[in-house]
Amino acid sequence: MKNSSAMRGGAIILVILIMLSLSVFGVLAMVSAHADYVLTQKRASWVARYYELDALGQKELLAAREAAEAGDFYDLDIIDSEWELDGFLAAKTITLPEAEIRVGNLKLKQRQQELRIVLEYVGGGMLRVVEWAQMQESFDFIPDENNVWIPG
Repeated sequence: MKNSSAMRGGAIILVILIMLSLSVFGVLAMVSAHADYVLTQKRASWVARYYELDALGQKELLAAREAAEAGDFYDLDIIDSEWELDGFLAAKTITLPEAEIRVGNLKLKQRQQELRIVLEYVGGGMLRVVEWAQMQESFDFIPDENNVWIPG
């Protein structure tokens, strides 16, 4: 009789330990899934802004090509004062301002992004893209009063 009661106590302890470990691993899985979700939202925002800036650059390139075909390449700075002309080269920097996105309780601040376009007039209404470069910086974490963990 004493022996069977000791076995039952050991089995109960074993079941409690299994339940506790399953609960801990379940919580860890949920935390990991949430972190993946936040990272995915950051990346989606970054990619959307990248292509938004690229589309603005394509519109500027189209306007410059139309001006070159019309023979007005050297009047680009008159057409649009943001173009900088230097001989056969024309340069322009397009800027997207800072943005703030919310992912759950997190606020993410994306810094200003820039696209630098440098075009060369090769004659006959033709342009050559010399430089097409985007400068983007990473996100900043903005602590919120609802966050449990605040980095120090």
